[in-house]
Amino acid sequence: MTISPHDISVVVQGPVVGGYDEDPAMRLTNACLESLRRHLPGAELILSTWKGSDIRGLNTDIVIQNADPGSVSYFRNHSVPYNLNRQLLSTSTGLARATRPFALKIRSDMRIDGLGFLELFNCFPKRNPNWQVFGKRVVICDLLTQHPWRTGFAFSPSDWFTFGKTDDVRLLWAAQMDSNHEVARYFENRPRPSPWRMPEMISRYNAEQYIWLHALRTHAPVSFNHGWDASASNKRLAELAFANNLVIADESRLGVRFCKYRPNRLARLVCYTHQDWLDLYRRYCDPAYPAGWMMSKWSRHVIRLAEIYARKVCVRLPKHLRWLSGPLGRNE
Repeated sequence: MTISPHDISVVVQGPVVGGYDEDPAMRLTNACLESLRRHLPGAELILSTWKGSDIRGLNTDIVIQNADPGSVSYFRNHSVPYNLNRQLLSTSTGLARATRPFALKIRSDMRIDGLGFLELFNCFPKRNPNWQVFGKRVVICDLLTQHPWRTGFAFSPSDWFTFGKTDDVRLLWAAQMDSNHEVARYFENRPRPSPWRMPEMISRYNAEQYIWLHALRTHAPVSFNHGWDASASNKRLAELAFANNLVIADESRLGVRFCKYRPNRLARLVCYTHQDWLDLYRRYCDPAYPAGWMMSKWSRHVIRLAEIYARKVCVRLPKHLRWLSGPLGRNE
């Protein structure tokens, strides 16, 4: 099935990054929209942003200026904004205006460099009869799609880029907003379960988990009480849900680029790769899918664990070198 740009509504969601009078290199939202016009001519472009944004010169078909719902910190003693409500509001109001059969949701500080996501959408037809939440798979990015067996953080797909049938993308983003920031500050006055790997974190779920769990629970109950509730059965269910409802791929395969900042190497090591997702697809959906020439799953895991360990050593080594250069470390 060939998908024409004329069949796609694009929701560019988030703040306008870079004002009209700023240096062109700083105008990331303008670059996002220009890339969409270049690669998806004829697509419906919807910018869903905040009231008071500088929208001068932005080439878009529809502009929605939402009232900013604000955010609170989901860390106890640090200001780390929990932007769940902002994501849900700007995305859902944009999708509500979409009129085409396919929808692309993208952050306002990203751009597209190609159309690999369209090809990936049609590449994996086999489905498991269990846990078919969407009519067709939704394509997302592997970056920040956390691997539960590496992090202990299950049901956490990346929310930066989403492509699929419009009805499926709407379902993915149909969660209710976090009323009174109850999810964001859930463990502020409640005892946290043990073990709890991030002492300062007080949210019940991260934003990605909250959004994804809502979509899954429209299909069937999911017993997942908090962000670290990663039992072996929950990890396996998370795998099946990813295999059966998503296509997870890297930026180069998708044809997208994150312009605002680059996650560090350690963040990438604990996330799914496209090859990891192919392993899930083969295991849960299509055992006949060719394994290809890639090294075995266990070999890849060993290499990734070695990379994580090496990075930790490199982070800590300068501290030891400073100690060695002190009075007790000098050979005088």
